Amino acid sequence: MALTKLFIASALITAVLAVLQQSVSLDGDALQTCAVLEFQLPGRVSFRGSDGYQSQTDSYWATNQGELLSACHVTPRDSTDLQKVMFLIYHTGSSFAIKSGGHSVVANTSNVDDDVVIDLELLNHVTIQADQMIVDVGTGARWKDVYQKLEGMNYGIAGARAGSVGVGGYLLGGGLSPFSGIVGWACDGIALLEVVLANGTILEVDHNNDPDHLMALKGGGSNFGIISRARLELVKTSNKLDVAFIQYQMLDVMHVVRAITEYNHLAAQDPEAAVSVSVGGRLDESPTISAVLSHRQGVLDSKVLQPFFDVSHYLVRHERLSQLELSQIYDDMNPKGFRQHRTTATIHNDEKSLVGIVQSYVFDLDPKLGNLGEANMRGGLLIQPLTYPHLHHGSLAASNMLGLQKEPSPLLLLSAEMRYSNSCSDSFVHQSLTDFMNGAHEYAAENNASHRFRYLNYASADQFPFEHVQQNQELWSEVQAAKQKYDPHNVFGKQMRHPFKVQHLV
Repeated sequence: MALTKLFIASALITAVLAVLQQSVSLDGDALQTCAVLEFQLPGRVSFRGSDGYQSQTDSYWATNQGELLSACHVTPRDSTDLQKVMFLIYHTGSSFAIKSGGHSVVANTSNVDDDVVIDLELLNHVTIQADQMIVDVGTGARWKDVYQKLEGMNYGIAGARAGSVGVGGYLLGGGLSPFSGIVGWACDGIALLEVVLANGTILEVDHNNDPDHLMALKGGGSNFGIISRARLELVKTSNKLDVAFIQYQMLDVMHVVRAITEYNHLAAQDPEAAVSVSVGGRLDESPTISAVLSHRQGVLDSKVLQPFFDVSHYLVRHERLSQLELSQIYDDMNPKGFRQHRTTATIHNDEKSLVGIVQSYVFDLDPKLGNLGEANMRGGLLIQPLTYPHLHHGSLAASNMLGLQKEPSPLLLLSAEMRYSNSCSDSFVHQSLTDFMNGAHEYAAENNASHRFRYLNYASADQFPFEHVQQNQELWSEVQAAKQKYDPHNVFGKQMRHPFKVQHLV
């Protein structure tokens, strides 16, 4: 009987493979893996040309990510399905990518040409356990799904600004939120993770069970397993945040920079405040400076936020917003359907360095890219203070792999971002942003203000986010030990196509 079933399975797979090879031009290995997955998980595999495949392709935030053509998308319904997928990939040696929300702009992170995409979109449950101050979330959920469940409740959560961002990738990269001063990185609020290893083993890791694995996953990306479920701590708060959207004229740029560095210096006095500042806009218009200030109680009452109001400004909007409402505003400001590129750097809280970097963006990068003449091309330099209480929260609980818990002073996280439509501009945009950020790093170094940290969620393909971790011998030894223990055959290094791999420096 077993041989009969095996023969039937083999015949079905061969038949499916023959049909697929007639319709798409791919090597047999990738298609055979997809055909076996279709046999194991009927209806959960989408091939090129199908409605399901097109729908999944259209779901990517950046068109340069969505235009990659995988051999197939497989959508597991639960961790048991995911276990079957990884077991097969482990034994066939197939290359793959993992998609949570599809918000990454780096090729091969959540989509890949000619290989398998593991799409977690069906792992999207959200279960609130208010009595325990936790929420269980499938890592294929979007943050707007979580915020929707919390709507009307007196709880918040360390989640993404934009609601369309996926839970899984955001957490594994670290995660910035309006509550970072209170709870640290979003990954610091992880109470438990359900992880599927390369060989299909399912683990539940927390502070008591495999804490070394939990540490590596918090900021280590997809190098140590695929996360199927996360249990996250909630933040006790009022139903809404107090939020102010402010605009400044470019002639006040030095005053705004001083406000940023002053806030970052004083932030420990009021960790409930949060700040992000963006310089830029449409490239066919004069750039502007925009700030978003938020607070659990009131932005106007916070002394650490007062420097932003002391600068001549235009108050665009001031109101109490739920996380869902705030995330919808960010989604509207950052719509899908464009090509996207970004790159990142980190500097110390140095006013002179930040002034020079902002001026370089305004007077060099902005007009340089504006000369491309693309309609609706937008760019920006995002500045996010990494405050002392934010960085040091991780040292109060279990550690993470971001390696910043012992920083003696606050930092400034920078992200240069560009959205456009014409694929012919890809190389020029990429090189221009790279040159700009390299120049920013060099200028900060001249002022003894550069820092090695590169935030995984903002990094470009030619940046390596774990370089600074290698400088910490104790932490790097722990990371290497976790890699050897939980991915001994380096499946997530050799078979996963994304560029951010721990084994690069092994």
